Amino acid sequence: MGDHITSACLKVQLVIKALSILLTNLRGPSASKRRVLTMAMQSIVMYGAPVWAEAMKIKKFQRRIIQLQRIMGIRTCSGYRTISVDAAILLGGLAPLHLLAAESKLLFEKKLARNPPDVLRRKQARRDTLIK
Repeated sequence: MGDHITSACLKVQLVIKALSILLTNLRGPSASKRRVLTMAMQSIVMYGAPVWAEAMKIKKFQRRIIQLQRIMGIRTCSGYRTISVDAAILLGGLAPLHLLAAESKLLFEKKLARNPPDVLRRKQARRDTLIK
């Protein structure tokens, strides 16, 4: 779980570095375009969230995600680096990623509860398909 968070954070840090040239504090893209780019970065981090949501209980990983989201928030709202985490997330119009991951996990579990996997039925259907 921690490996995925670490690799996703590294990937987003590279994207942030590349976009820092484009998303300057003064001038640059409009707020709506900044928001689209931020959501793209957020999607990279949130990939596989139902699986790694449990790792957010570990402070080390939670801190890493929060630091990333702070940078994303600062770039979204054209803020300076002295902005606090909470202010950057609020002004950037973002939801905390650890809460989004927990929500994603709950939704995934509810989906599994509604449609339990029927392994035998799938195996039989596969056999029927292969026989034809």
